[in-house]
Amino acid sequence: MQRPLHIGIIASSGGAAPITAYEIFNAVYPDQLRYTVVTDRHCGIESYCETHNIPHRRIENASREGLSLAIAQFYSSLDVDCLLMFFLRIITESLFTHLPTLNIHPAKLPDFKGMHAVQQAINSKADVLGATLHCVDAQMDGGPIVAQTWQAMPLENDAESLSFCQKVYLTLALYSSLQRGAVIFNPTPTGYDWEGCCSLEDSELEAAFKEKLTSLGYSGWFQNDAPQLSK
Repeated sequence: MQRPLHIGIIASSGGAAPITAYEIFNAVYPDQLRYTVVTDRHCGIESYCETHNIPHRRIENASREGLSLAIAQFYSSLDVDCLLMFFLRIITESLFTHLPTLNIHPAKLPDFKGMHAVQQAINSKADVLGATLHCVDAQMDGGPIVAQTWQAMPLENDAESLSFCQKVYLTLALYSSLQRGAVIFNPTPTGYDWEGCCSLEDSELEAAFKEKLTSLGYSGWFQNDAPQLSK
């Protein structure tokens, strides 16, 4: 049996998307996904970690550089496959050149960079609402794009729900691709690039995703497009 995936989650919120992806993946592949979580403040994902025996550490540091360096040092000996950010702060090259670090931005980049991307898309009367999985570098919401998904813009009250579903789907696509060896990260002078094909080519995970999201009240999303690969 191959070793479990080991993902470093960097979070500063409740962590609904990574928690949902964790539960879906482990329902299909028990004990084949491990998390080690870092937070920078008291937040909901810490409580989930405590009740589900997930290792976690809070690292509080006022400076971007100090925080990035401390996170890099913490993960350096843990043999993680990559770091995935659900984070409200900007990190520096001390982290993203040290370990493959990815982010899910709630927009179809390069559109709507920065904070409040979903609201930006709504205010701009965009035709679609998207999400982008990308490697992190020194640019704001820059770095090589790994995968994207987008759907027709829903009613404004439904936009955040669709964005949540997209984040979960892209998270599962990443985990599935890493499990299959379909995505490889390569260091560069400015961070990490990647090669391969990031997709959710797993009928069991796809079915589990639909079942879980239906149970949470999001079944309407499944009539829309699947994530599109971009590189």
